[in-house]
Amino acid sequence: MNATRDAGFTLIELIVVTLIIGVLAAIAVPIFLSSMEQARTSALHAALANARLSVALVVVETSALPVGAQRDDILVAHGDADISLTLTGAGGDFCISGQHALVGDTWAGTQRDVPVRGASCAADGSLIVP
Repeated sequence: MNATRDAGFTLIELIVVTLIIGVLAAIAVPIFLSSMEQARTSALHAALANARLSVALVVVETSALPVGAQRDDILVAHGDADISLTLTGAGGDFCISGQHALVGDTWAGTQRDVPVRGASCAADGSLIVP
């Protein structure tokens, strides 16, 4: 009597399935991490743009840069906990720089220039490009 036994998977089948899952994970994880970095950079760009518009509005209304609590409100309101923004400038010229804690790149832009990766702000509100 030849009875076949179908009690489970063979070792080869389990190894093949494990390899397929490993290859799929090796492809998916870097793509996911890249998407997370792009999302964080986009959030930083949005915070910089919002802060730039808010500062420009204050400059138009008062002919001076925001100071004190008004300045702090602008810089805190447009960033999440991982985004830090700084404002420098003199008169009506200003530069805003920002960094996302989880990305590490610094971006900076003026009221006339779009944010540039790796740039920083001078005390007079001009952009220092590397």
